Amino acid sequence: MGLAGFFSLPTVVIVFLLFCGLAIFASIAMGSQDQNVETIQPLSNQEECSFSKTSEEPLLFGVFTFANDTDSIEVMQEQYSSNDRKHYVMHSIRALPEGLWLYDEFSTHRKMIIVQSLDNITDAIDIDRYHNLSMVAYDIEHWERTPESERADPLLSISRGSDIVHEAGFRYGITPDAEMLIDNYKKINWTEIDFLGMQLQRFSQNVQEYSSLANEIASFASCKNPNIEIFTQLSFRLTDASDMIRVIESVKDNVDGFIIAYDTNTNADSCISGCSPYQLNLVLDRINRLQ
Repeated sequence: MGLAGFFSLPTVVIVFLLFCGLAIFASIAMGSQDQNVETIQPLSNQEECSFSKTSEEPLLFGVFTFANDTDSIEVMQEQYSSNDRKHYVMHSIRALPEGLWLYDEFSTHRKMIIVQSLDNITDAIDIDRYHNLSMVAYDIEHWERTPESERADPLLSISRGSDIVHEAGFRYGITPDAEMLIDNYKKINWTEIDFLGMQLQRFSQNVQEYSSLANEIASFASCKNPNIEIFTQLSFRLTDASDMIRVIESVKDNVDGFIIAYDTNTNADSCISGCSPYQLNLVLDRINRLQ
């Protein structure tokens, strides 16, 4: 067959349609990839907002501890009473029935009870009869203390907790573990929440990574709810006072305070070697000296 025969009109039409089809297919494929990229893009300018706490607002703390040795108590007494700031006194519902002795020791400060499941909320609210609670905080985590049914749909569980606690007349907080918080912070309805405790302590040995996560999440939640109170957590089980203070300095403009997890029970491997009343005093004193 000659060239003129090969390029007859029907053949040219078929080839043209074939190329058009390939071009359309390629266009669709590229569009699909672009859509996937768009789902992980940062928020648009219309959705973004910048937020930082005002310099007049003092930084606060809450010590989460099971330690009741004399030296630790003396440090906490000094730091809780060194100014008129309304720090948090924290207990877990797990402390029952042993007693909520910190509430008695620091009775003038705000009292937070931490629950690990929605079923615990009723028991937590009953504590108000004796201790004048300020806050019920839902500690939803990837562990056995939070029922699997609640972990399966954390957004629904967090909203249900808000309804129950607010209906009872208390402020409502959440303290999700790092994985749950990072996966869901852009989807949580922050208008339902009065307090966020960010459990980012596992990143505390990398100050840059910790501060990047804390500042991003705190800014996002504050933009959605300017009235929310945001604390971020540090633990002596994972780092010492020196690194804690570096973290505190790096995030202080975007948070309201810090949860300091402290326990001197080294037999349970709950504290690194640098954990001591002296170290605790360094951290609390630094927070108290900052705005």
